[in-house]
Amino acid sequence: MGKRSSTRITKTVVDSLGPDQIVWDAEVKGFGVRCQTKAKSYILKTNIQGHRRQLRIGIHGSPWTPDTARAEAKRLLGEIVQGKDPRKAKFSERVRMREFCARYIEQYAIPKKKASSVRLDRMNLDNHVLPLLGQKFADEYRQISSRSRMPSGTAKRRQRMRRRSKRSRVVGLSSKEALVSRIAA
Repeated sequence: MGKRSSTRITKTVVDSLGPDQIVWDAEVKGFGVRCQTKAKSYILKTNIQGHRRQLRIGIHGSPWTPDTARAEAKRLLGEIVQGKDPRKAKFSERVRMREFCARYIEQYAIPKKKASSVRLDRMNLDNHVLPLLGQKFADEYRQISSRSRMPSGTAKRRQRMRRRSKRSRVVGLSSKEALVSRIAA
């Protein structure tokens, strides 16, 4: 964590930071502000379940001021003392591609497609999309490289195009859903 500072983080202190500087707060242990190239971020460095972790509270500016970030750091430290992991709450809201594909089949494919098309969608997702993306988070994908693990050669062109189409549809829907969930929140 470096040297313990005797400085209370204020707006003046934050504004005077230069690139690659970190200032630690005298009031709240582990709370600091880090200046990278231009952006200044409030951070909290602490032990979570025996491991040293650095959490980013937010970027300086609206809505984060030194006082609101300090209050958030105290709240996070309170959760950590109670044995909770603040990072898990953040990740529990995110949907994995496997879950999203199941929702795609239930909410989109079954109501809008013929049974044979639904069967083909399930088969394509199970064979092509889920082995590559099943454990990844759906909101991480804006675009997927169509060349990742694709067969080469002219004989496999149709298969390559089908995989690309299915991935594009699933990723496009996941991006729309992520946008809708951000707006609704």
